[in-house]
Amino acid sequence: MQELEALNWLDNQPEQYMSAKITINRSCDGTESRGIIFAHPDRIKTLRLRGHLTLIDATHKTNWLGWLLYTIMVRDEHGCWVPGGHFLTKKEDGDIVVEALKVFKQWCGGYGGWRLRYMLTDDSAAEISAVRQAFKPFMDADLIVDHLLYIVHSERTLKRNFAGKKYAKVLHHIIVALKFRSNIHKYRDSIREAMKILERRKDHKKLNYLIKEWWDTSDTWVSYARRHSTILMQIKDTNPVEGWHSAIKYKATKSSIQQFSLKGIIQHVLTVAKEYDLRARKAAIDFRTRRDPIVTEEPWLADFPYPMQKLITQQMKLTNDMVEDNEELMSLEDENICTCSFYHRYQLPCRYIWANHLLYGCLKKEDYERWAYI
Repeated sequence: MQELEALNWLDNQPEQYMSAKITINRSCDGTESRGIIFAHPDRIKTLRLRGHLTLIDATHKTNWLGWLLYTIMVRDEHGCWVPGGHFLTKKEDGDIVVEALKVFKQWCGGYGGWRLRYMLTDDSAAEISAVRQAFKPFMDADLIVDHLLYIVHSERTLKRNFAGKKYAKVLHHIIVALKFRSNIHKYRDSIREAMKILERRKDHKKLNYLIKEWWDTSDTWVSYARRHSTILMQIKDTNPVEGWHSAIKYKATKSSIQQFSLKGIIQHVLTVAKEYDLRARKAAIDFRTRRDPIVTEEPWLADFPYPMQKLITQQMKLTNDMVEDNEELMSLEDENICTCSFYHRYQLPCRYIWANHLLYGCLKKEDYERWAYI
């Protein structure tokens, strides 16, 4: 009854929301699993255009029926994370998530509409399985979808499974492999050091866990596997989706949100999504029109979009702190390229580049042009 009420409400709105009900039998036990999918048509357009990299996550306790709320999020061309679509499910299982993702693919135009390349999730087995099934290559020329785990989730899982002083050295080697190794050879060296410690202790349970869950799946969770993409390097945590979930729950009290019906939570979600739309529109206006105050002193910064101006000025301030503290400089590669994580993430001048320029005047006009039009 609640499902019908919610769908009827969506069908009768002037915004012409897209909606669908899905029902499947779970592959694990044959029991029925149901869900409601909904999205604004404009957000589906954003998903189609900007869905190359997509985040998906679920949250609990948003309605009195206990249905989970899933949200798909993408980053628009102005750097704002916006919701692309939502679905509510009665049970947390991969089968219903697969069907929901297939519906979103159809709404995006069917084959070739949603050109997904990277999907980031937490370590939910249901989400991992669903992404693999929903985005199987249909033809040889299809994009292969890489499923990646949030680095922060991987770190939390490792700390949970290798907790205590007994595993401190093991955990150190694995975290170094996770966050700091720049290629597969260095990564494996660090993991081997952790495995050697476990072998000496004859801790076969932890050793087998490390081999099965981490050694064989490195492409999904380590930093080195993302160094080919600046966009992937920029996303290490779940802040976009966690911020969305917080906004959903912050806009209503804890007691009231858990009393929502399915229709009630859908209305609430769409209201909060409109606020995200307004924020995205403001970011689009600021992108090329707003100026950081330092532009008056550094007029060349005006060639950069406002978000880039903020990143560069932050690095310039860090440079001043480095020089005052006599911090050791990192040497630069040819063409004033740095090997630090900031430069890899944004391809913009970092504090080490500014420090070298401050001391040696190494930057030239072509360097500024390269960064401005990269």
